[in-house]
Amino acid sequence: MKLPQIDYTAHLAYGGLFEKPTLGLRAKAFVRMAPALTRFTILEARALAGRTWARLGKQAPRPAHADVLRRDGIVVLRVGSNLRARIKAAVDLHLAKLGKRLASIAPADMAYEDAQLALARTDAPEVFAAVEEMLEIHGALDLVREYLPGRGKVKAITLQWNRAGETHWSNKFADLEAINSTAEYLHVDTGTGVFKAIYYVSDEVTVESGAFSYVVGSNNRYTSLIDRLIRSAADRSGIGSTDREDRRMFNALPRFFQRKADFGFDVIDEAAEPLKARERV
Repeated sequence: MKLPQIDYTAHLAYGGLFEKPTLGLRAKAFVRMAPALTRFTILEARALAGRTWARLGKQAPRPAHADVLRRDGIVVLRVGSNLRARIKAAVDLHLAKLGKRLASIAPADMAYEDAQLALARTDAPEVFAAVEEMLEIHGALDLVREYLPGRGKVKAITLQWNRAGETHWSNKFADLEAINSTAEYLHVDTGTGVFKAIYYVSDEVTVESGAFSYVVGSNNRYTSLIDRLIRSAADRSGIGSTDREDRRMFNALPRFFQRKADFGFDVIDEAAEPLKARERV
């Protein structure tokens, strides 16, 4: 399973739109990306050292769901009604705060960040406690400890409230006519040492109401360390954005560095169909 290989030199929104970049612009583009590249190199080195150290220690029995996670890259679990009620009670106040903010923003005018509210453990201890209990009961933290020995607490919780009519995730080439992505929002999470858990506060989750989707088994695709570093750095630095000026800068990067974690918006042909065929909602 491979990610689409995008030829940005010929892409209508990149090399096909902008003039050949000058040496100065190429240097500027690389300098913009360099700090993020350095940061992720350090994080990868730390993660590698942690995994190596863990292998030298006593190996705990494999936790439940480990085989499913290794095969599919995700484990789907249902939470009981009592725990759901506790989590809902814990997040209600924070959801009300987020809802008040959203009431003043029309869905069509929203940015991705507008729909989110980051919670700190000091301000929302009851939320962290309830979520950690849920993850512990269902064996999710045991899975984390298998990959990240010594870990077992939630680092960050973000509430996200999406509404019908949002457009921030689509039509990324608004400055160009007749160029549309065939794989909008298809992306890879390339960060290291991170596990993500998605919990639905809503009682009903459907395709229409914004259910999460993923490509089954894509965690087992071949990926090199260099590839992960470059894709992570492109997104972290912002040079991987589809804004016109960012596209001009990205186009100035050496071809070897023209890779993104958030690549789906740039796919305008059928190259992502093999991935989409394995998508599960």
